[in-house]
Amino acid sequence: KTVRNARYQGAVTAGYSGTITMAFVQVALPVLCTSGPFVASSTSRKSELGTRFFGRRTPSKTNGTRVFVAEGLDVQMAIGSKKVLLVNTESGGHTFIGDYLVRDLINAGHDVTVFKKGKKPATRILPFQTTVEYQKIVSALNVVTGDPSNAQELMDHLGSKRFDVVIDNNGKDVPETEALVQATKHSNPHFVYVSSAGMYKSTDQMPHIEGDPVDVKSGKFLTEQMLAKSGLPFTHLRPVYVFGPLNYRDVENWFFDRIASGRVVPIPGTGAQITNLGHVEDMCSAISAVIDKPEISAGKIYNVSGRKYCTLDALARLCGEAVGVEAQIVHYDPKKFSFGKGKAFPLRDKHFYVSTDKLVRELDWFSAHGLVDGLSESYLYYKTAGRPKNVDFSIDDQILNALSATV
Repeated sequence: KTVRNARYQGAVTAGYSGTITMAFVQVALPVLCTSGPFVASSTSRKSELGTRFFGRRTPSKTNGTRVFVAEGLDVQMAIGSKKVLLVNTESGGHTFIGDYLVRDLINAGHDVTVFKKGKKPATRILPFQTTVEYQKIVSALNVVTGDPSNAQELMDHLGSKRFDVVIDNNGKDVPETEALVQATKHSNPHFVYVSSAGMYKSTDQMPHIEGDPVDVKSGKFLTEQMLAKSGLPFTHLRPVYVFGPLNYRDVENWFFDRIASGRVVPIPGTGAQITNLGHVEDMCSAISAVIDKPEISAGKIYNVSGRKYCTLDALARLCGEAVGVEAQIVHYDPKKFSFGKGKAFPLRDKHFYVSTDKLVRELDWFSAHGLVDGLSESYLYYKTAGRPKNVDFSIDDQILNALSATV
């Protein structure tokens, strides 16, 4: 692919502070970065991390040439531009995926439309993103406002528009996604559905692979089935836990809240339960890989997560490393407690991790973010956001008081 007018403010290699300009150059970027994501030490954005990942490395192969795109690159792709519709959720653990994805799709040269609800911005400024970079993304973005759960509004707003790709990061049940299918099917788009690995049933054979048994009553699974019968080319992505700066959900932040407050971390069971987390930028690069290769990805299901597994205890310790404090861990038997509607722990109390071999093998995708580096970046943003504050530790106290009484 041809990269035109590419300006990278900062560095392609760690420690270089300057401006690199490439004007109409055909370049195989692996020469510039062959192992790991782009790393920068920009003088304008130095952080406590020293050097930090401030972009992503997204592989896309055309005629044997890989092209990598990083934040800060003003990239206009000579070929491969698509009209992409993104419907993003307003709540839940997948919300912030849309903010990163908008940046990545526009930087890759796609014509992006976001269908959003209410007065909230279609995309928010990302952690460590400059105002200039953010405004550049916003100015290139098309926005349609409406209710994605209202079939008539979807038809009114989208029925006359044509898209090459529809990305549904909103639908949790059949009616929501089916309405979106009806409003866009006239252009026969590649329909990319952000599903969930949470549908997998427990098994003695881990990690989960795409053909494993699932909960057939799950709303996400029923939505996948509807799409498979819709006649549209589809791809389903099943993430585990998505983490990274701007995360709405209590994943890494739950651990940070306790460790940064000098509190004990209560973990259910033995703490030996294995899981894996996937960085939000890796999630977005997986979506990009899917839409870049529809001839391979259409009709497929792919698991998405990080390349490393860890136990729940290990996750607590790694979060402690990010904070700079050793995590103090206690274990409890959740069956001995009644928390009502409260939630004592944010992750599943069982082995829950997936293989991403299929995604790597078929789409040449890889996880560019390690768990340690990703958690460090998350904690840096966590501090800039002024956390921890107003955290309710009442359930923790219930657990700790009960454990003290039994000693």
